[in-house]
Amino acid sequence: MKKLLFLLLVSLYVPLQGIRGNEVITLSFSKRDFSFYRDSLGRVEVVSQRKSVTFAPDTRQPGLPKIPVNVAVPNGISYKSVSYTVSKKLVTRGVVAPNPQSYPTDSTGVQSSSAPVNYENATYPDSNVKYVCTSVVNGANIIRLEVCPFIYDNEKGELYLIERLDLNIETYRTSSVLASPGKIPNSELLNILGSQITNKDSFLMTGESLKAYSDLVEYLIITNSSLYREFNTLVSWKKTKGVRTRVLTIESIDKKYPGKTRQEKIKRCIYDLYQNNGLKYVMLGGDDTIVPVQYCYSDMGRNDNMLPTDLYYACFGGCFDWDGNGNNICGETTDNIDFTPSVFLTRLPVRTAEDIVSYVGKLMSYEQNPVQGGWKNNMLSEGFRLSDNENSTDAEEKSDIIYNNYIREKWNGDRFKFFNGSNNLPNGAGYEFNTANIQEQFSKGYSFIDYLSHGAQDGWGTRYDYMYSCNESDKLKSNGLSIITTNSCHTNAFDCTETLSKDPCLSESFIRNPNSGVIAYLGCSREGWTCYSNNLGTSEQYTAQFYSNLFSNEIKDKNFGVVAALAKSYFIGSSKYYNSVRWVQLGLNPIGDPEMQIYTDMPKEFSNAKVEVVGINKIKVSTGVDDAKVCVMSCNDDGKTYYSVIENVCDTLFNNVEPSVTICLTKQNYRPKVFTIKSTHLQNTSVADGMSISSDVIYVGSSVTGKEQNGPVEFKSANAKLKAKAIFLQPDINISRDSNVELYNIK
Repeated sequence: MKKLLFLLLVSLYVPLQGIRGNEVITLSFSKRDFSFYRDSLGRVEVVSQRKSVTFAPDTRQPGLPKIPVNVAVPNGISYKSVSYTVSKKLVTRGVVAPNPQSYPTDSTGVQSSSAPVNYENATYPDSNVKYVCTSVVNGANIIRLEVCPFIYDNEKGELYLIERLDLNIETYRTSSVLASPGKIPNSELLNILGSQITNKDSFLMTGESLKAYSDLVEYLIITNSSLYREFNTLVSWKKTKGVRTRVLTIESIDKKYPGKTRQEKIKRCIYDLYQNNGLKYVMLGGDDTIVPVQYCYSDMGRNDNMLPTDLYYACFGGCFDWDGNGNNICGETTDNIDFTPSVFLTRLPVRTAEDIVSYVGKLMSYEQNPVQGGWKNNMLSEGFRLSDNENSTDAEEKSDIIYNNYIREKWNGDRFKFFNGSNNLPNGAGYEFNTANIQEQFSKGYSFIDYLSHGAQDGWGTRYDYMYSCNESDKLKSNGLSIITTNSCHTNAFDCTETLSKDPCLSESFIRNPNSGVIAYLGCSREGWTCYSNNLGTSEQYTAQFYSNLFSNEIKDKNFGVVAALAKSYFIGSSKYYNSVRWVQLGLNPIGDPEMQIYTDMPKEFSNAKVEVVGINKIKVSTGVDDAKVCVMSCNDDGKTYYSVIENVCDTLFNNVEPSVTICLTKQNYRPKVFTIKSTHLQNTSVADGMSISSDVIYVGSSVTGKEQNGPVEFKSANAKLKAKAIFLQPDINISRDSNVELYNIK
């Protein structure tokens, strides 16, 4: 896919405190990156074809798209001002259509309107570049700007495209660093966000590998004491993969950490492990009755303006408790919030031990045996009209935009369509869009399902008087494993309020059902938002960014929590004010396992991988492919005595390993491969007559364990048999003349 061309000239060095510096950046835009449509009144609609954009909420002004531009500067460098010059070219004449109106995707449709608008100003926008905020990331500050690449001359009716925009960002050095990088130097977060940083090539962070730290906690699961042990299977598997994982209970967090609320205590726990133990992934292991919800305020004229916002737990910049004005209402625009995540956090809305067993079984099948579990590398785009017009095909049209602009050129999978107006399924044109047929399609186990429709807490709209509800999702039996995205309202409302009191909600029903095949869900916990124009609505823009990140070559490891967080962080600059973008920023909660690597192609095998014992307590691992991760851990004590992880390797050597170890190889789009080596050590002992030992590896000698109690091995009047794939004998073995020692090499 062609991208907007960014030409970068960057100067980051500011020698003395108080002396100002400049970031000089040139942006280039092409007419090929946009389309120009005419609405029912003949007005020009500007539609981005290459990059997600946002529009101002004021529908009395012309609809000119805004693109986020993020510039990284060293920690301690602050934004002062911005100036710019432009080179423009006339692209079309006519009245520009107003900013598209956002509408909620709840269960009642809204008829689109095309009322005339008289613009007041001579030209728009008032400024093509606006500073929004500065985000703090480990080791850097990110200056966030919004750039409009168009100028509209209202008096002449002429629309110009800015072909070249030269930015001059004036900065200065502050007296203190805004955020501490923590005890463990971790540059990974900034590099993950690098796909959204304009000057990433000149500001790539490098740092020490976190794997060297013995007290590392990369993945934290938070649940209550009654469900604590139910996550042990998942913890053990993640550790086998090379992800150090820990479970903490709400009760233990309550006792250890300060805070005005339980939510703040949980957040301080997460921050502590992030700062001191290299925490990267967090799963909230329970619905709102297990792990509390943090409600945040947003104003979109709805009856309920308090949104459940798990993002609260992941963001440490700005005001820590998200109540900067001290009025006990979190999430307001006056609360000095930085929406940049420091950890990648999801929720698993389970309530019982059975719920956890159901989900973990599906997840393990997905990660360990994806093809056997039904991974098909295909997508179902599905939905029902969004407007009240019975003949509307708007859901299908917006789905086509998502696929054609953000997926098609990046992904080699198969896409199937099923909408109220048409489908490309083998069933034919007469295949009606109803609950029974939706269930039939879900049972096929598409790898990705994107559902565009109105919704409610317990279901999706099929018609305005019918739904695909929890009655169906509870009974779903799928022959595959699926990740669901949706623009619908309320289907992810995992909390219960006076107005939303149904349990489970649709996402919970899918997740808890052991036969549904659904392993992840990305949807809004309150209203989603769309628009009736050729542009994507707000919720569809977030979905588009999710898939754009998922299939991007710029992101190496496609962990669910990372991909979902990047989709949201793209819109941080447009979320500073009360609008639909901020609403979805707060209300879009990823459901599933944050560390789960999403397969984006048919999984490959480590066909040429092998493990060799090449010396006493030495193991050579050959993965057979480049850039793999290898984890070796002692298997008798779940990695307590030996644990070593090496990343981005093909061949690597491990020394001083324990007698019995598990070796796990992982890589994006590869099925994990696990080896187990059980070893027997004979040291400081006399071998009894008739001894027979079978093991993968046998070490015999005075110092083969690498531990104390060294001493020779003696065979006195003994008949012994040693059988192994590899046998290592030190020269100080004592064998009497009347002994018979037989060595057997086994495969």
